[in-house]
Order: sequence, then structure tokens, then C-alpha cells
Amino acid sequence: MECLDELGCLIEMYGMSVCQPNPSIALKEVARQISDRDNGVRNAALNCIVQAYFLDGERVYKHIGAISDKDISLLEERIKRASKNRSMQPVTIPQPQPQVKVPSPENKVKVLSPRPVSHIVTEEQVAVVRRMVASRPLTNRPVSGAFSLDLEKIEHMMEDREEVVMMPKLVKPDLEDLREPIKFPETKMRPPSPATKILNSSHDAACALDLVISQIASNDITVSVQALAQIDEFLKEEDRAEAMATRVDHLLVAGSLQYRMIYTKHMSDDSTNKADVVRLYRCLTMTVMSLFQNRMLARQASKDVLHDLVHNLVTILLDIRLNDLKDGANVIRAINVLVVKAVERSDHTNMMTALIKLLHDCVANDNSSAKFTELIMKCIWKMVRLMADIVQDLNLDVVLLNLHTFLKAFPSSYWKGKQNDMPLRTVKTVLHTLAKQKGNRIMSHLSLIDNLQDSEIEAYLQKVLKGEIGRAHV
Repeated sequence: MECLDELGCLIEMYGMSVCQPNPSIALKEVARQISDRDNGVRNAALNCIVQAYFLDGERVYKHIGAISDKDISLLEERIKRASKNRSMQPVTIPQPQPQVKVPSPENKVKVLSPRPVSHIVTEEQVAVVRRMVASRPLTNRPVSGAFSLDLEKIEHMMEDREEVVMMPKLVKPDLEDLREPIKFPETKMRPPSPATKILNSSHDAACALDLVISQIASNDITVSVQALAQIDEFLKEEDRAEAMATRVDHLLVAGSLQYRMIYTKHMSDDSTNKADVVRLYRCLTMTVMSLFQNRMLARQASKDVLHDLVHNLVTILLDIRLNDLKDGANVIRAINVLVVKAVERSDHTNMMTALIKLLHDCVANDNSSAKFTELIMKCIWKMVRLMADIVQDLNLDVVLLNLHTFLKAFPSSYWKGKQNDMPLRTVKTVLHTLAKQKGNRIMSHLSLIDNLQDSEIEAYLQKVLKGEIGRAHV
């Protein structure tokens, strides 16, 4: 909007030459903004084209090309309204006047008095006039009035205006200040623009909320921080937070995209102020934390969204570049707390299946970091420790199906000869804990597994249950 306002002012002051590379391309781009959703942008675009109309008239319609009937009607109405308040006067562009150089003899400089260049007559011009007059045949037509030329008077004026100009005395500057080191101002984030505070001013709350959430994934750090501040404030108001219930996945996807962008782009870009990157990390983590603080909203996150979120968070925890930043340790600490909060507050079935899928991906990928796999297993162990409290909330059929999928891809025979079989032990620990908590009833939750004979789960659960019965009789 500000750019369009500035372009309109430039057209009014300097003419159509400011439209680059040419008026057609520039005005076509401006005309596209007439259909923008923002009222301020539309008004600025209309005003800009009106200024061009005052200069080029009807040719402006050829420049802007084909636009919608609605936009044409808006433009024509704006032109009519502006024409009533402003007369159609062409804008004159000031042309630079040529400078006349006066030759200077040895040490003295002859200059003319400070009058406009067009009024100065040089000696060379006088000589030319003399030759023209001498070569021209005499006529009986008298020359008088404004067209008469009195050469003697001109010579007299030239002699009177000759002055001797002395060279000015140069002032010796004080260079002491230049020896002091230059202090550059600190880079600061641009203050939030009132135009971006959409949630507090828009009547269409649903559309405004979607727009602000989408701005979280912006590659502009300032835009993302402003959007996060608004969402964080929105989440802290319980009466308004319910409107976020159907947009939890949308918010977490935008947050995951921004975490990935920070890791891959902003942290690698030397031109990006790392203090701004830390601030973005902090704002993003606080906003996602606010969402998981609300238990009702936290349970709306789906399995796939949690899978991507945890993957990005664990990746950042292993980013050694954070150690070189001033507040990098605080970023790692905050994200570690966020991972724990997400594990505790999310829908436990979705989180457990997401973690099992992440562990499956780690084992399937030979290039996966051992540290990454370890952190994923620690998240699963955290849920195992909470099993007594969360087992009633688990959809055991779904959880057992995901455990079956893991064991089918990586059965016990796969781990023979492997130096580290901790992923297999982790999966069996989950099965053992579920069998211990549910007893024989666990066998009724195998309905989603197609062929139990090909699965290790049924045999392993039977073995665990027999062991528990044996220990009960001791």
C-alpha cells in the first residue's frame, strides 16, 4: 500500500517516466491491485492510476489492459470524483539548464554577475553578431523596439560586470574525530504495523484467523513474529481459544514449516541477524506451547501433524549451530520442554502412533542419526512411564496395529547380529507394559491385525501374560 501511494506521488511530480520499464508493464501491475482484499491497497492502486490518467488521459486504459468490469467501474468512478476536485493541468518536468563555462586567464577569473544563464551575452556571441550584421545587406526597414540591438551598450555592460574573484581561503578541518572507531547502530526489528493487527479489527474472525495463521510460515521474520504474537494473545483468551479448535492442525503445520525454514534457511544465511532468528525461535516455541497448555486444543492434533512437529523439534535439538548463538542454550531448553509438553498433553493414541512411525522411519533409514533415534525412543519411554495414567485413553487396537506394522517390517530375526537392538526392545517394552496394565483383555484388541499367525505380537503377548500369571502364583 505504501509503495502504491509513493508511486502515485512520483507520477504526479515527475510524470510517466517514473513507470519502469515502461508505463504499460508498470500500470498493468498496479491495476491488478484494484482487486486486492485490503481496502487500503485498492484505494492506493486507484489513486495511482488516476494520477496517470491526469497526465495521459484515455491512453491509460490501453496501458492497464483488460481488467474486470467491477475494477473498471471502480476506476471510472474514482476518476470522475477526482476530476471534480482537480483541474486537468499537465505536469511540467523541470529541465536542467546548461551551464556556461567562462574561460579564466592565468590567476584571475572573470565571472558574470549572478543572473539567469539565458540573459548572459558572451564576447564570442557579440563577435558573431557583428560579423552577421557586417555581411548582411542594408535595407531601408528600420529596426526599433524590442528587436533593436545596441552593440556599444552590450560591450559597456560586459565591461562593467567583469569582476576579479579571489580564490577562497580553505578551512583546515579537524580530523581528530575520524580516528575514533565508528559505532554502528544496532539492528532492531521493525515495530508491528497497525495494518497487520487483523484479529482485533476484523469482523470476519474466521477468515482473519486463517490469514494470520498462514503468515506464521512467512519467510519474512518480521511478518512471522507479528503473526505469532497475535495468535499467542488469541490463545490466552479462553473464550476466543475455542475458535482455534478446528484449526489446530493448520496452526501446527504452519509452525512446523517455520521450524524447518529456520533450520534450513535462516540459520544458514549469514546476512540474517541471528538475534532475530533467536527471537523467532522464542516466539514460535511460546505460541506452540500456549496451544499445548490448552488440553482441549492439544487433543485435536492429528497423528501426521504430530509426526512432523516432533521430527522438526528433535532435529533442532541436535542442531550444534545453536551452541554458537548468545541465547542458543535457552532455545534448546525451551524446545526440550515443548517436546515433553506435547507428549504429555496430546491425544495419547495419536502421539504414540506418531512416535512408533518415527522410530520405524529411523530404523528404515540407514542415514538416520543414532542420537535422533535415541531421542525418539526417549519420548516413547516417557509415554511408557505414563502408561498407568493414560492406558484408558488409548485406542489399543490402533496402537497394537502400529506395533504389528513395525515388527512385520523389522522382526526379531532382523536384529540378530545387530550391535544395537534398542528399537526392538523399546517396541517390546510397550507391548509388555500394555499387557501388564490390561491383563488378558489385551488379547481382545487385536481385531485390526489381518493375519495373526504371521505376527509376533500374539505370541509375545501370550508369553508375557503367562509370565505375569506365574509371578502372581509365587
